[in-house]
Amino acid sequence: MTVEKPSFSQAYELAERYNFGLRIDLPGSWTADIYYSETYDTSFALANAVNKNAVSAALGWTIASVAGTGTAPGIATWTKPATVALPQSVLRPDSFACNSQNTLTYVTAYRNLWENFWINEKGIKADGPLFALPGGEVKAAFGANYTSSTSLIGPLILPAAPNLIAPILFDPQHRQVWAVFTQVNVPIIGEANALPGIRRLDLEGSWRHDQYSDVAGTSKPKVAFNWNVSEDAGLTIRGTWGTSFRAPNFGETSPLANNNVQGWNINSIFAQGNNITIDCAAEPGSAAYRLSHPTVGPA
Repeated sequence: MTVEKPSFSQAYELAERYNFGLRIDLPGSWTADIYYSETYDTSFALANAVNKNAVSAALGWTIASVAGTGTAPGIATWTKPATVALPQSVLRPDSFACNSQNTLTYVTAYRNLWENFWINEKGIKADGPLFALPGGEVKAAFGANYTSSTSLIGPLILPAAPNLIAPILFDPQHRQVWAVFTQVNVPIIGEANALPGIRRLDLEGSWRHDQYSDVAGTSKPKVAFNWNVSEDAGLTIRGTWGTSFRAPNFGETSPLANNNVQGWNINSIFAQGNNITIDCAAEPGSAAYRLSHPTVGPA
């Protein structure tokens, strides 16, 4: 039936972002940065699909009633109208046949998927020297930021037949994250106290804490070193240890945004030369039309 009803799709996406910041000179050769940013993204996609309940009804099943919840009305039990024929792919599974236009219209649906996504971030960061060591100046940085994210997913299944109810689904997602962080760079060995095999040795330590409104709080330490063995040879050895954490994104937690498609018989469907042309008799009073589509071979 998917071949008798050619695919249709249209989509668009719009993204905007603006940000600004301010740098402030502080005493003691310190500087501070204040920043603010806003990101907005919206997209829309419309494609034809199959109404699974309508297919079940067309096969002769009775669709069970659904109780009303909230502002959504209840739906009584229903079956296919008398004008809708049993799909030909079921009556004649050994060959390809054409379904009536009434049947195709009844089981066809249009999937309207749209999303809106906002990210708002604001923060402050300051860095500068603390004191001097034989290897150089010890420098530090610290800061904080606050991020607010909102996602709204709204798939809408539009049945082609006028007598089927269209379900409207919404799944708003919200998350706020505040974070504090600090870092210290300590030059243990530099030009003034270089040793054979150690031209320069810098140690770095940092710490960050993120507090999520919907997950939990997490603290992440990190330590690193840079060991310059020889400037002439250009040999530097680096090492890092730390922990990390990634909160699940909205696509991984939303039952509407988290979709996947699993294909069957992909190799057989798209095998070269595996095509057949068939003539289908249209509905009474209409001209015959010709369709060409791939056959489905054994798995």
